[in-house]
Amino acid sequence: MPVEAVPGEGAPWLVELRFSGTVAVEPVAPTFTPGEGAAGTVGVPDVEGVEYRVDDVPVGPGEHAAAGAVTVTAGAFDGYVVVGDATWSHTFVAVAATPDETVERRPGAVAAGAGSRGGPAGDRSSGAGDDAPPVAAAGPQEPARNAPLDPLTLLVGGLVLGGLLLLRGRRDQIA
Repeated sequence: MPVEAVPGEGAPWLVELRFSGTVAVEPVAPTFTPGEGAAGTVGVPDVEGVEYRVDDVPVGPGEHAAAGAVTVTAGAFDGYVVVGDATWSHTFVAVAATPDETVERRPGAVAAGAGSRGGPAGDRSSGAGDDAPPVAAAGPQEPARNAPLDPLTLLVGGLVLGGLLLLRGRRDQIA
C-alpha cells in the first residue's frame, strides 16, 4: 500500500507498508475407518495452510494406517493461523463377532433360515427325491405331549416311589 509522506521541507517520500498479517484457516476433521482387529486408517484431508500430525508425526493428505489410540492435530504453516477445532482422538478396538455373524457348525445341525439340504428357508425337500431321510432340527426340542413313557422311566420311577413308601412305613412303625 503506497503512502505519500512529507517530512517538513524537501521532496516527498514514498513509503510502502507491508502487512505481515496471517490468513485464518479452519482445519477439516480427519476420518477414522476401522479395519482388521484394533487397526484402521486415518483419512487426512487436504487443506491449504494446515499441517496435520498423527501422533505427533507430520503426514500429508490421504489415508494412513493406524492402530489403537490415535491423536490427530492440525497446525498452521507460516502465514496462517488455525481457527476452530484442531485436535481429534479416536481408539481403534477389536470388535467381537455378534451372534448373527457367527455360525456354529454341528453334525446334523441345520443353519438358521436354511432348509434341510441348504435350500431356501422352509424348503424341506432333499432335492434327491422323497426317499431321503429327514434331517433333525438343531437345538433343544420340546417333548411330545401325551407320548407313552418308555419302560426304563417307569421302572426307575416305580423303584423311587416304592423306596419312599417303604421308608415312610418304617418311620411310622418306629414312632
